[in-house]
Amino acid sequence: IALFVRFFFNAPATTEIYPLSLHDALPIWDLPGRGRLFERLGLLLAPAVVSKRAELMIPRELPGGGSIFVGDAFRFFVIFESDRAPDQGFVQLEWSRADSAIEVIPFQPAPGTWLRLASWNIERDGLFAEERAPALRRLLAVIDPDVLVVIESFRYDGPEVLARMAEIIGPGVFRYAQKTDPGNVVLSRFPISAWWPILDPPTLYNGHRSSAAMIDTPHGDFMVLPQHWRCCDKEDARLFEADSTIGFRGDAFTEGGSFTLEHEVPFVICGDLNLVTSRRPLDVVLTGVVVDKDSYGPDFAPGPGRTPLEPVELRHVEAPLMHTWSKSGSKYYPAQLDWVLVPSSVRVLRGFLLDSALMSDRLLDRYELERTDSGLASDHAALVVDLSW
Repeated sequence: IALFVRFFFNAPATTEIYPLSLHDALPIWDLPGRGRLFERLGLLLAPAVVSKRAELMIPRELPGGGSIFVGDAFRFFVIFESDRAPDQGFVQLEWSRADSAIEVIPFQPAPGTWLRLASWNIERDGLFAEERAPALRRLLAVIDPDVLVVIESFRYDGPEVLARMAEIIGPGVFRYAQKTDPGNVVLSRFPISAWWPILDPPTLYNGHRSSAAMIDTPHGDFMVLPQHWRCCDKEDARLFEADSTIGFRGDAFTEGGSFTLEHEVPFVICGDLNLVTSRRPLDVVLTGVVVDKDSYGPDFAPGPGRTPLEPVELRHVEAPLMHTWSKSGSKYYPAQLDWVLVPSSVRVLRGFLLDSALMSDRLLDRYELERTDSGLASDHAALVVDLSW
């Protein structure tokens, strides 16, 4: 799908039309001059390839001032597989300003919360980078989770991550840690009673990063399945990882499997799914309809009673935006790479994405955050959800 927008440069007499890709993972860089489209114009597209609905945020003013628009209307047409809509001319939308402020999502745990879970890709063992420690300390004080999934802990094991976390936020906050795959560490205030690698063991540095951990919470067992799927153009690898996650769930309820759950246990699948080319791997995990049935057996809907999962819709605390990752100069759009998926038995009472760059001065001051904290800590926003079951 391509959205063709009529931009006016210098004067209406020099009108030109440029396409903005709404479906492909890679933007179309056809605007005059150098630089990435979303960086130069402040465009944000959400949620890109993982949704049947595309939302495009187009600021009236360019970063640094000025505007690419003149007049009081926005004109566009759409092309999908050579089908143009409308057939001729443009759709015209009048400019308007929002007449109400965005509702601020509270940082405090929602009433009735049994478990606050956070998932955070702290880029490339960033937990151990001394220059990131002050920003991490301030952000973690706001997140304050019961269970934290640390993604991209490649060179450090569970006890090392636990000790490092104690150095950053103080001892005794997290008491348990488990690394069961090559890149994810689960930190918990509550005992971790069991754990399983889904594909590769933690000793395989470049292995697939997918595992499961059972948390012994005050409200009973709760399973966390951290994921960090392959990046970029490795769609086949992501399908393999999605299939294996469903195979793991099916194995738990199949007699003679590698392990057995005697009854349904509430769970969450969370992490960096790296969905930049299609939503097909996501659909595999949501529905349980596997691609490679020869390796992973029949389809297996992962929820209780063999029901599908639901993705948790999260946005930034003070902005109507859903992207969890952005990187200056990247060939990819800012995107929703990180996800929380839940079955019907798990209730999400509150959730948000934490990126200090998108917060007001008032909120930053209230929680003693710096605007640059999130950017210093990682290229991913932290995901936070308050759960009960």
